[in-house]
Amino acid sequence: VFQIILVCTPSLCFITYSVHQAAKQRERRCSFLQPLLEPRRPRPNGGPGAEGAPKEEPELGLGRPQARSSKVKRQEGISRFYVIQVVFRNALEIGFLGGQYFLYGFNVPAIFECDRYPCVKEVECYVSRPTEKSVFLVFMFAVSGVCVLLNLAELNHLGWRKVRAAVRGARARRKSLGDARRKE
Repeated sequence: VFQIILVCTPSLCFITYSVHQAAKQRERRCSFLQPLLEPRRPRPNGGPGAEGAPKEEPELGLGRPQARSSKVKRQEGISRFYVIQVVFRNALEIGFLGGQYFLYGFNVPAIFECDRYPCVKEVECYVSRPTEKSVFLVFMFAVSGVCVLLNLAELNHLGWRKVRAAVRGARARRKSLGDARRKE
């Protein structure tokens, strides 16, 4: 259960981030500045902006190109966050696979030698349902292995260049934050 929760956490963080970004974009679209960002359209009633009247330019000037630029920036941010969460999810999955292998291996022995408290000397201890536990371990390894392969296929589909760019972008941001803190 712990493995499932931790492996799902990066995906939940990405979903939360994406929904938050979409809500922010919707809020910006509905803000009071939106009419200033859009070019004036002719009005059929002959009001300001009609065919005969001179067209007024929006005060902020770059309406549509600025909107496209912010949309591209937002998409890059979401794409970068998605790549990072896939890499992190894959690292967690591989970590759990390794930990599970070193803890249990691929099978649970039916009998093992025990010398822990409350046993005074080394005795034989029996594991209940060792075959069932071994089958479950193999099943968990198989599922985790398939998840790792699917994550690698997804990273391959996204393109390793995007992965490297996302990692470089995160490093550059950390470096610029460190430089800004040193200046203060």
